[in-house]
Amino acid sequence: MSLPSNYDKFKKHLSSGGLFYAFLRGVKYPIFLLRRELERLYFKKEQSIVKGKFKIQYLPQRLSVFYDNQPVTEASGLSSAINSLGLWLDSSTGKWKLLKITKDSLKIKVSHKNFPISQIWFLKLDDQQSFSWRVDLKIKKPVHIDEICILSALNPRYKTWISNYEQENFPSFNAQWTDLYIGSKPAYLLGVRFPTAGAYLPAFAIEFNKGNLLPLVKNYSSPGESFHIIGFRHTEFKSIDKCPAGKSILFNCKAYIFNDERVLDEKIENLRSRSLQKAITEIKVSQPENKLE
Repeated sequence: MSLPSNYDKFKKHLSSGGLFYAFLRGVKYPIFLLRRELERLYFKKEQSIVKGKFKIQYLPQRLSVFYDNQPVTEASGLSSAINSLGLWLDSSTGKWKLLKITKDSLKIKVSHKNFPISQIWFLKLDDQQSFSWRVDLKIKKPVHIDEICILSALNPRYKTWISNYEQENFPSFNAQWTDLYIGSKPAYLLGVRFPTAGAYLPAFAIEFNKGNLLPLVKNYSSPGESFHIIGFRHTEFKSIDKCPAGKSILFNCKAYIFNDERVLDEKIENLRSRSLQKAITEIKVSQPENKLE
């Protein structure tokens, strides 16, 4: 804007409202510009919740987990992906809004343009080694859903993945997406452990009690980055032509880091024992004892 134009406007404000009014009008627009710039910088700033050495960091389109400043997660960190009629919508490409932050909790809205589903994420640091993670699904109008995945992209230094009581080593990265495990039975525990040499990195696992989600494990690598993926698949919506409008809890879990891996081993053995007991019970039911005639 030219100087004559500004001068003419100042004279107009002066004649209509006096010197004080003209001054306020003169500084109003620069203040607006300054406030907009400060808001832009603020919302791009990292925001975190911390307990001891455990930290969850929020940035638009990314949630990262750290322990003692070492990244437990990589890339998009904690994320979700929705498949509707073959089209995948990843949370890392959606619109994120931080609804609320306290010293130990986050509330986030994730949505996609022209898609009738939004997610509300709740994360809370329960203590210095665990956090609660819940995802609510809000459907604005009926829509077909093939599958929803809740995912964690993890540090490539981890050598071993865990699904319930099964444990396997990750293979070498091969510069592409690689499906390592697509489970057909519900997962109650999914995690990683045994990092390669380097800075201390504790085992990490997600524990889920409901038993209606299927596990997946993947590798990803490119010339620029490498990471492991563990996640849960929600496929119950696929049998419905269109999911009705409404709100529901999609996912509710607790995630842990394990400074003492004996605690993780105990969880794994408990799952093994439960599975064995269930198998024995099913055998007894399918083969009743012969009655004496």
